[in-house]
Amino acid sequence: MRANAVMDYAFDSINMEHRWVFGHGIEDVAFVETGEFPALDARAKSHGFKQKIADAGAKGQTATNREKRDAMQKVVDALRRGEWAADRESAGTELAQIIATVDRKPVAKIAAYLKTLTSAQKAALGALPRYAEERDRRNAAATAKVDLDVLEAGLESL
Repeated sequence: MRANAVMDYAFDSINMEHRWVFGHGIEDVAFVETGEFPALDARAKSHGFKQKIADAGAKGQTATNREKRDAMQKVVDALRRGEWAADRESAGTELAQIIATVDRKPVAKIAAYLKTLTSAQKAALGALPRYAEERDRRNAAATAKVDLDVLEAGLESL
């Protein structure tokens, strides 16, 4: 089950059921893939691949087009090997990478541990000074590639 701030999501691959669980007395939303509409199934499958690959390229404004493209290519390569989650599992989250760097522990173990935490717990952990310093160092390195004069000029032209 994957969770975000609003709901949990689960997929039952035996019954082909997608379920979004809101809790707090709010009814679940469920959708079962029946195969009754092949064109719809093909479009949903295509959208899933499109979204998966595009999400990998959504690396924020500090990433270069080359970095975005390379991240997308990594996902494509993993999919061609039949690996859906290989990109996340091998790279880990940004927080997992930061903790692994600072504490000199395997990123896969850190990422697995972080999956057991809530968003608030992860945010609190990431705010610890030793991890915040590493995050700031990484952000400074990423923003060094950005021409701030161009950004400021863009703001002034508004």
